[in-house]
Amino acid sequence: MKVSHWVEDIAEEMLSKKKEPYVINSGMTTSGNPHLGTVCEFLYPSVIYSYLKAQNKKVNFYFEIDIMDAFDSIPENLKHFKTILEPHLGKPLCFVPDPFDTSNSYGEHFLNEALEIIKELDIEMPQIFKAQDLYAKGYYDKYVFIYFNNLDKVKEIVENSSMRKLPDDWSPIMPICDRCGKIATTRVTTFSSEDGYYEYVCDKDIKYTKGCNNSSSGYIKEHNYKITWRLDWPARQHFLNVSIEGAGVDHMTKGGSWDTAKLIHEKIFNSDPPVAYRYGFIMLEGKKYSKSKGKGFTVKELLEIIPPQILKYALLKPDIQENIEFKDTNYFFLTLIEDYIKSLELLDAVEKKELAYENLKRNQQKNVAAVKISGKFYYKYSLQELFIYKSLYKDWKIIEQITNPIEEKLKFYVDSWSQKNLIPEEYFFEYKPSSNPHLLVKEFFANISESADALEIHNKVFEFSKSKNIQPNEMFKLLYNDLIGKDKGPKLGKLVFAIGIKKIKKDLNVE
Repeated sequence: MKVSHWVEDIAEEMLSKKKEPYVINSGMTTSGNPHLGTVCEFLYPSVIYSYLKAQNKKVNFYFEIDIMDAFDSIPENLKHFKTILEPHLGKPLCFVPDPFDTSNSYGEHFLNEALEIIKELDIEMPQIFKAQDLYAKGYYDKYVFIYFNNLDKVKEIVENSSMRKLPDDWSPIMPICDRCGKIATTRVTTFSSEDGYYEYVCDKDIKYTKGCNNSSSGYIKEHNYKITWRLDWPARQHFLNVSIEGAGVDHMTKGGSWDTAKLIHEKIFNSDPPVAYRYGFIMLEGKKYSKSKGKGFTVKELLEIIPPQILKYALLKPDIQENIEFKDTNYFFLTLIEDYIKSLELLDAVEKKELAYENLKRNQQKNVAAVKISGKFYYKYSLQELFIYKSLYKDWKIIEQITNPIEEKLKFYVDSWSQKNLIPEEYFFEYKPSSNPHLLVKEFFANISESADALEIHNKVFEFSKSKNIQPNEMFKLLYNDLIGKDKGPKLGKLVFAIGIKKIKKDLNVE
């Protein structure tokens, strides 16, 4: 039985409910280093977009970068910039200075980092919008009037859908203070539906910052405002004519911002909302990955450890509503790589018609589909094999005299694992052939062909142990001790193959 991937299910649902041209929409806030949750915000809609394009559908994919959002906290990994950043808490991210002094603003700095990741992940992003550009061009202006003209109804929708009481002076917009530049501390005191004139005061205390007590005024046409998030989202979906959009579980559960957006579409805009889908959290050791807490590897760091195809595979193989557990450990990444390679081998077998896709197990079908979507990455050598060669011979020039040339990307990953202290302990060893090897060790190597590969060597240990009536683990221990002076080490077959059977026989004086 053929099992569909969630990309197909979501796309087919949208096809059944919406008409061409289809518009896929998503967005992100650049409040810190992009993390795995950020990747989901552009990866998931992009694969739906690719699926629809492959079906020759008329489809657009829009992605909005919200760098008008208020700067509400300094991430842990930027605490050393506290004196630079703290005075700007509460301002739009596009008005906060870049502490690295490489971009026009804090928000632009992390936008540029996200764009680099999008490029490295080979994600097609046909149209990227910045929130401040959309506001500056007046796309949101008419929605301010719609919201104020229906203020009581809009407020009731927000209160009921968010399950919280709003203050009496609640407003759909947040002006940018013309004195301190903050957006999070202002409140509207007067609004004219005739010409969009408003008055405001900057006096809110929101725990992480306080207003400057400035009183001022402005016009909507001057575009020095932002609509509050729960109303900004449906407005953007409406003027972009969005067909489908996803969001994390926090937005899509009861009381989340999707409940508000849906009702705004239905009761204020008198239109059908987009098809919605939700995705789970990315978890690190049981807790949600967090930009602000600075825990876990950034995406940039992860792409120094594993190829982009494998990172995408890790995010695409689970069901979309599942929480995805990551661990920042070497064994987690090695297991992930091995899992990808097994699924890649299955995909190759299916494409060569050596296997029928329908005959694969359910989880195998999903994993094969995830590889197909993620792209193929072939290892000439596994990382474990290269860890062994690096430990044995240290220098890449020496290693390449023994092996065939190794792709620069693979050498990059090995060196990166080394720099990040991720190489497992068993790969730290020296080749120290015993001057007095055990008789069983000598006999074992005397019966090994110099042309044997790593798997054959590994299997021979079990065969030899059985013939000598000893436990395999005891035989492995003897071999490791006589080769590297330790009770255990990397996989023995790969270790012996890397050293060379001919060399071992000579060093151990095996006849």
